Amino acid sequence: MSDGANIEYYLSETITLRLSCLDSAGDPSDLTGYTVSGWVRISPRDEVDILDLEPTISAPLTGVVEVDKLIGATPAGNYTWRVTLTNPDEVDIVIANGNIKLRP
Repeated sequence: MSDGANIEYYLSETITLRLSCLDSAGDPSDLTGYTVSGWVRISPRDEVDILDLEPTISAPLTGVVEVDKLIGATPAGNYTWRVTLTNPDEVDIVIANGNIKLRP
C-alpha cells in the first residue's frame, strides 16, 4: 500500500493523477489482467461514493494507472480518496490513497 497523499482541487477542475506501479526492484509492474477502481468518500469506512474517480490502466505493460475526472456537482468539503487495483486472483491492492479537499 502506498503512503497517503493529500490533494486539493477546486470544484470546477479535473482531478488528474498518473500513478506508476513498480515492483519491489523498482521496475514497472505488468498490469495485464488487472482491473482498477477509485473513489472519493466522506471517510474510508463509508460505502457510498461521493465521486467515482473512474481510473483506467492506460499502459498495462508499463504499470501506468490514470485518473482524469471532472469534479462536477460534488459538494465542497474534506474527503478521503483511494485507487485500488484488483489482480487476476481477485486480490485488492491499494496503490494510492489520502485526503482530498474540494474547494468551492
